[in-house]
Amino acid sequence: MTMKKSLILALAIIGLSAGSLCGQTSSDIYLIGTSITAPGEFTGFERRTSPMESLYVRAPIHFIIRSLENGYEIRFNHYCFNTNELVKIRPVQSDDTMQIVIVPNSLLSSYHPIDVADFLATKTKAQAEAWREANKDKRVWIIDRSHGYVNGGTMTLIETEFSLPPLMFGQ
Repeated sequence: MTMKKSLILALAIIGLSAGSLCGQTSSDIYLIGTSITAPGEFTGFERRTSPMESLYVRAPIHFIIRSLENGYEIRFNHYCFNTNELVKIRPVQSDDTMQIVIVPNSLLSSYHPIDVADFLATKTKAQAEAWREANKDKRVWIIDRSHGYVNGGTMTLIETEFSLPPLMFGQ
């Protein structure tokens, strides 16, 4: 077997087991989109990063799905706390160390991701809020095409959770 075929086989095996290795469940939600990091209010998929502090292993990442036309925002946060520092403030919880994992692009179809552009094009404010409310306790994995997607045949999954309460405007 050639080296290239061996590498592809190894990635496939790792990828097939990645869900269980990363703690993914069938109830998790997957979103895929191309984020924008420019400041300002706009309709689209925004990505922000908070400053790095000793409280974190890596800087927090925040995603926003925003529709100015329909008057809604849905926010997601990724935190990976430094548990040695966090325990000085409060007890450590299971969702305090969220993951960023790299899996083969070939697994994308098995995740059945929701395309953020399609979501924005089809959801009214009431539908977006109902979707958020129905899924508020689920883990959300974000596949950001602008950061780590299609990188040599792999994609990056960023574990997030809904930011509660939802920030809705234009009421």
